Amino acid sequence: MTSAPLAMRRDVTQPLNPAPELLSADAAGGITEISMPMTTPGGGRTWLVTNAEEIRRVLGDPDTFSNVLRLPSGGPGGDASPTGPGSLLGLDPPEHTRLRGLLTSEFSARRVAGLRPAVEQIAQSVLSRFRHDDRADLVAQFAQPVPAIVIAELLGVPSTDRDEFCRRSGIAIDTRLAPLARAHNRAEMQSYMGDLVSRLRREPGTGLLGDLVRRHGEELTDAELVAMGNLLLLAGHETTSSLIGQSVLLLLERPSDRQVMLRDQASTAKGVEDLLRFLTVFHFSLPRTVRRDVVIAGTAVSSGDRVLCSFPVANRDPHRYQPVEFLPSRAPAPHLAFGHGIHYCLGAPLARLEMQIVLPALFATFPEIRLDAQDGVTFRDGSLTFGVETLPVALR
Repeated sequence: MTSAPLAMRRDVTQPLNPAPELLSADAAGGITEISMPMTTPGGGRTWLVTNAEEIRRVLGDPDTFSNVLRLPSGGPGGDASPTGPGSLLGLDPPEHTRLRGLLTSEFSARRVAGLRPAVEQIAQSVLSRFRHDDRADLVAQFAQPVPAIVIAELLGVPSTDRDEFCRRSGIAIDTRLAPLARAHNRAEMQSYMGDLVSRLRREPGTGLLGDLVRRHGEELTDAELVAMGNLLLLAGHETTSSLIGQSVLLLLERPSDRQVMLRDQASTAKGVEDLLRFLTVFHFSLPRTVRRDVVIAGTAVSSGDRVLCSFPVANRDPHRYQPVEFLPSRAPAPHLAFGHGIHYCLGAPLARLEMQIVLPALFATFPEIRLDAQDGVTFRDGSLTFGVETLPVALR
């Protein structure tokens, strides 16, 4: 893990924590220059912002900090996003405002709350597959499939396609792969989603993408629908899967915290909120291109530079969170696990709901569950999201 870029580095002895040198960078002033070629094609200076208030300022000012990635030539960065051209992640207002407005109502807290029975059924269905086993890998058998089924059913992706979309979404965020392999995977994602959009144009079905076609089909191009679909599939699967895996590991290691958190529904909701903070999945924000000279945390940053924001470091700020450690009974405290500003995660209510359902379901089904000493836990440390790669457990 020490060979990873600073912005992605984890503690070698406690991988759920950011690396000490990354936390030290924040203590040194809240901004540091880094090298991140995989997120800043074309070169140029790149800055990592670690101070929470400065992060909120950067993410809240799209006029100064643009999400449209541009190369030093001044041209657009092209297909730099894992979700392809036209993705919300790579747009600024007014284009971003128009497209996000079409999706906002689909992910309202009220609408997502109505999904609770479906998510509960999915969680129980997945658990039933290994209910009578003695051992399991909770990443492959639980943390991966539950959010995959939830987001696929929500969007209207055929069940026969889910394994392939899981495989492609994992490749899309793996920075260790050669550029050619990632480009080939992007082409596969674009092709699959293009075919799905074509089918939905003819028969919209009952999923979210079909609803968009029915209600806003004339306002949206096929390319925009493809980008939306890929973004929602990727964000709705990989991030939640990573969060579930890390959370299960932490709660296995801390049975007293688990007991407090799973006491009742209100306690679980409170605990999930601090898990989101403490186990922040994204290493950093997508790069912002600076549009005009600006000062960040007392450091001069030039027009054309790029800025990344470190969410895990900001969410471990000792001046803001006492103690910094996971505290299941903590009163709700603002955090940056879902970002900030106009690009705040659309799927935040769904992620919260899934976490509040799957964790109690798992530990109620397997009250004697424990880490399997015969095998080791492995971590995914070369990805744009941090997570547990394998989580072998003894179930009884």
